[in-house]
Amino acid sequence: MEESMPENPIDRVDAWLAGHQKEDGTVLPSAKPLYDQVKEIKTKRKGGEDGSSSTIENDGLTHVFGKDIKGRLRGVGSHISKKQMVIVEIEKAKGVAKNKEKTKDDAFKDEVMASMQSQIQTINADFKSDLMLSMQNLLQSFMNSAKESSPPVVGTPRSDLGSNSVHHPPNIIQNLDNCFDGASRPLSSPNPSNKPSVILLDKYYKELAVGHVVTDASARICHGKEVSPCEKKVWIEEVIEPDAALWDAPQDGHHTLSAYVSGGYLVWLDSLLKYL
Repeated sequence: MEESMPENPIDRVDAWLAGHQKEDGTVLPSAKPLYDQVKEIKTKRKGGEDGSSSTIENDGLTHVFGKDIKGRLRGVGSHISKKQMVIVEIEKAKGVAKNKEKTKDDAFKDEVMASMQSQIQTINADFKSDLMLSMQNLLQSFMNSAKESSPPVVGTPRSDLGSNSVHHPPNIIQNLDNCFDGASRPLSSPNPSNKPSVILLDKYYKELAVGHVVTDASARICHGKEVSPCEKKVWIEEVIEPDAALWDAPQDGHHTLSAYVSGGYLVWLDSLLKYL
């Protein structure tokens, strides 16, 4: 009973009242008048209606039955003195105070933890917002840089502008390397002059193919993707190992060098190119 109500421990009056109840909660008829008197006094003392606190000397049992005889206490039993009972009640009061203090400490800790969690959530939200903004700025900067570095479109010069000559077809774009890549480009090797010959190696430095590095304006783009600074765009002239895997596959939908037996452009890691 005390464990279920730690902040309101039972006293000897509670024990006496409980001892005169049946299992169904009704009071024994023989004890009903005295039971009601004791309970009424306890209720008044608990609510502070009579302005006094309940002790062994003035609780409901003492008021109804008089002072206890030596050697026993009503509601407690024999061989228990008043002094022992007072000590027990003092210890109970200390336990109640300690429990209340612990409850206050727990409530304070919960409040501090809730505040910290709220601050952490706010910091996480701000961090995510700043991260997204930084990524957007970085992407925009990259796109602007790509636009600035794209090679200009050069048209075929026409000497008859302003003349009465017949209509000519539209100018043909000269930067053909930007228009044709991989399978869509005619499989004829471009002029290799001023383009270093290389041997393509795998990560074990095994020779896989022979070709030359593209060094003109089209070297920055291959199969519609930008070539990174650590990579090179290479024209394949001879395939030594057709089943060898491509670097950063798939490239133009292909996974092995077998697709480049007849030539073609691909991207290879610069550190795995052996210059001849």
